[in-house]
Amino acid sequence: MKPNLFDVDANSIEKLKNTFRNEAGPGAKMQVDLSGINTISLPKFNMLVKFHMEARREGKSVSFINCSQPKLLDLIAKTGFRHVFQS
Repeated sequence: MKPNLFDVDANSIEKLKNTFRNEAGPGAKMQVDLSGINTISLPKFNMLVKFHMEARREGKSVSFINCSQPKLLDLIAKTGFRHVFQS
């Protein structure tokens, strides 16, 4: 699965979670394209990290690709989540 995410908010993350839970079995992988994200706050970044961690607990994998927005790159560098977020 490779959806695009244009806004990080509770609704968009919940939709992704529900899709992933309902359509993907154990061991499934999802790459979420963040190229449409222009800015992100720390709470919204935390939503993405939480989504990743919940998927891992379910035996699935979520990663975020095309992370080029400067604020996002700064948060990735400061938090050490380079393994989850890819440029």
